[in-house]
Amino acid sequence: QTMQQCLALADSDPECNKPLALSIDDDACYCSKTTFCTQETTWSAMTTWVEVGDRSSSALSTVGALYETFNSGSTTPAPTSSPATSPPTVSPTTAPTKAPTAAPTKAPTKA
Repeated sequence: QTMQQCLALADSDPECNKPLALSIDDDACYCSKTTFCTQETTWSAMTTWVEVGDRSSSALSTVGALYETFNSGSTTPAPTSSPATSPPTVSPTTAPTKAPTAAPTKAPTKA
């Protein structure tokens, strides 16, 4: 069934808690009958949808207002200069700086 069909069924069921919390998969639709909803899916094909605002309202919910600001321009000021760079202070070397403190093992040890 479609999401719209599930929503219509949940709206018509007096046992479904409002605002709605719906779990929908390819074959079934379940509504939360309590105010507590863990929003944990029981299998990968199931999706949980939670109503966050009044459907009759033309105003955006807090989440909707935040969503509307995505990609609307940067709120972080652009840098005014490039990051400072400096050359390394020590040249790389291939020779070790200290002699080893222990002799290497010849074979792995067994516990």
